Amino acid sequence: MKIEAARRMMTEGLPEAAASILRKVTDTRSDDLQAKFMLAVALYRSGNSSAALPECDFILSHQPHNPHAHHIRGLCLAALGERQQAIEAFFTSTRHDPTAWRSWNSIADITTREEERLASIQHTASALLAICKRRQANSSLLRHCTKALICAGRSADAVRFATDRFEDFNSKGQASENLARALYTDGFYEDAAFFADAALAGCPAWHAAPSVRRNTFHPAKAAQSVQHVMTLLNAAGLTGFLTGGTLLGFVRNGAPLPHDRDADIGILCDRYARPDITAILRAHPSIQLARSARAGDRYVGLTLGTVAVDLFLYEAEGPYRLCGFSDHPGEIQWRFSGFGVSRKIWQGASWNIPDNPDRLLCETYGRDWRKPDKDFSSVLSSPALHMTNPYTRTFYAAMRSLRLLREGRPDKATSLMKQAPHTICDRDIPRLNHALSGRLAALRRTYGSEIRSAIPD
Repeated sequence: MKIEAARRMMTEGLPEAAASILRKVTDTRSDDLQAKFMLAVALYRSGNSSAALPECDFILSHQPHNPHAHHIRGLCLAALGERQQAIEAFFTSTRHDPTAWRSWNSIADITTREEERLASIQHTASALLAICKRRQANSSLLRHCTKALICAGRSADAVRFATDRFEDFNSKGQASENLARALYTDGFYEDAAFFADAALAGCPAWHAAPSVRRNTFHPAKAAQSVQHVMTLLNAAGLTGFLTGGTLLGFVRNGAPLPHDRDADIGILCDRYARPDITAILRAHPSIQLARSARAGDRYVGLTLGTVAVDLFLYEAEGPYRLCGFSDHPGEIQWRFSGFGVSRKIWQGASWNIPDNPDRLLCETYGRDWRKPDKDFSSVLSSPALHMTNPYTRTFYAAMRSLRLLREGRPDKATSLMKQAPHTICDRDIPRLNHALSGRLAALRRTYGSEIRSAIPD
């Protein structure tokens, strides 16, 4: 009963309560390795990695080949700043189980060696393919596998996999969302928009009661993270500056917008001499790069602690500055009037900002940029959007509306849907199912079904 209660606490996001229950269990049953393992996980999730390590060591003294215990031990060591020991623990986990995909992911997240990072990302994809092939995989594993293939740069394989396993998901909505992400990454924006719309139309959250949204974005922490990243960029000889919603927040009230989701940093560069942002940031233990990040990308996502930070390269092109998400034709891209960088004091600190911030904000958000508009989306309605495929915008409208529905915010979702260039969310289910069958058949003819699954050397 106590084990089940602790498991329920973990599921509900209460690891401290779970740890308290499990400590009592292990005090009376010191040889209960299952309880010991659950306690180690609960302590780690509670932020008490130093207390979790002895529990891992106890398990490994009895089960030295237990890959799960080695993995949790690696997570604890990484949290305590012992990066190399953590990597060794993760590698030990993969030696005992080559399909330990979470350990491969963890190696990719913390290694300072790019070749090791890239190899681990490839191993993750191959491991998940092997797992999904040899046993009945649930929707969560199927999603992880598709995402791993995308992060490995295998977008066509991701589409093949998501198409081939479409019927194995718990619902057509989940399968459609998964396939939409893969298609988008492969540059098939019209099909991506169709399946994103199908996921939105079939979302059961349309009928859910509104929920209270907990905002995990903290402006003060975001400001500190921006300062930290910009210091690293400046030390590398790059010109980083506030941009996007972060610039908007600072200009309006001297701090990031309280309702924002991430922080935005721009970097001035030449279009044909892009800096390798990943090389600059990879060696810093507090920064975790997106697994999809690669040298030469024009956009890099990262997390610093609990703060998500987006970095955009602003490339000179004649009298303009261009920035966007990728080099795919039709991808989200903005074009601005040329600008330089100046300094501004906010919160007692000096910040790099565009030398004409009002003009940049007007071009980004429109003439009414000074008026708060929480429904505005720069990927959908910015006047600066340039050579962006309309289906790209429709994809984002559908996917972001889907997230908002799950957060219990249907009004916000409806507002975003109205900004899409195409009508979305036709909930005529029989007609939708017929269209889904036709699209899937066409994709299977286009992509085939052969997927490389061998784990790389």
